[in-house]
Amino acid sequence: HVDDEVMWRADGSSFHAEYWSYPVHDDGELVGSVLTFVDITERVRQERQLAASRAQTELLLNSTGEGIYGVDLAGNCTFANPACVRLLGFESDAEMLGQNMHELVHHTFPNGDAYPVESCRIYQAFRRCEGVHVDDEVMWRADGSSFHAEYWSYPVHDDGELVGSVLTFVDITERVRQERQLASSRARTELLLNSTGEGLYG
Repeated sequence: HVDDEVMWRADGSSFHAEYWSYPVHDDGELVGSVLTFVDITERVRQERQLAASRAQTELLLNSTGEGIYGVDLAGNCTFANPACVRLLGFESDAEMLGQNMHELVHHTFPNGDAYPVESCRIYQAFRRCEGVHVDDEVMWRADGSSFHAEYWSYPVHDDGELVGSVLTFVDITERVRQERQLASSRARTELLLNSTGEGLYG
């Protein structure tokens, strides 16, 4: 059985072929063989096109600065791009693949309370089959530290069947710090304005 060769036509052109060749016996004596074959040119073209598409997708996943990972319907990691591995503090994606991502990186609220998996908004993507955008939670690194995260979670379908979700996230710790600093500054300014007896105008 061979599926990686070509056969040639009478006009000199060729096509990708898959074939099966078997010995033929007559009264116990080997007399030749019989070959069955099919033209698989279209199949080879589609496979190459799919491989190119996968390579392009992998290049995109590997070059983006956003963390991206996928989970199946059980919440277990199916893939993680390099930015995801780095942001979450792991050595490689091997430490994440097959692991329950809620238990691994999303198990606790910012105030330290346990985050029940039943309430996890990341999993809402495949439980309710709808996209989710969140910017008020934290994610947890491999070393036990946390960071403020903004994430988007979307359901993933394969041939029309729901198979899990994909999550894209960024570390917004610095943004949160600046927003809190700005809010604190505004509060101090408002307190000053409200406590002074002098009239102010602009």
